[in-house]
Amino acid sequence: IAEGRLMHSVRDYLTENVKMELPVDFLEKLVRFSMKEEMSDEQLKGEMNYLLQQWRWDLITDKLTFDAGITVTENDIRETVKNELRAQYFGGAVEEDEKMANSLNGIADYVMKDEKNKKRYAEMALNEKLTTLLKSKIMTTELSVSEHDFFHHQHTHEHAH
Repeated sequence: IAEGRLMHSVRDYLTENVKMELPVDFLEKLVRFSMKEEMSDEQLKGEMNYLLQQWRWDLITDKLTFDAGITVTENDIRETVKNELRAQYFGGAVEEDEKMANSLNGIADYVMKDEKNKKRYAEMALNEKLTTLLKSKIMTTELSVSEHDFFHHQHTHEHAH
């Protein structure tokens, strides 16, 4: 949870502070054109705030991925599937013998046959690599907080979750 909160803060910081010009007028027209239902100006404004932040984050992560030479291989995807299986069914800690390893590989191969699943796990693998990269580049200060404060921290930024 702490790592997720850290990465959320990094994402917010970068999307708010990395300066880039986006063609807002064009993007608003594109959003209006692609919507199935008519949207009020207020609805569009709310949607655009979220979309602009998402587009900024996509551009930032694309640049970071390119500059760092990050790629996601079939093996990365397979390992991500297996790690999720370990976490979901064994609490992350499992003694793996050859039989268990073969079972996990078989399940991972089966899951990866579905292109939708494969894409989802590829995105997870990429996010793991980006998280590792970003954690290596940022300076953090460890703070001691109560459990209550940690779980009830209110975000003060404005975007949809």
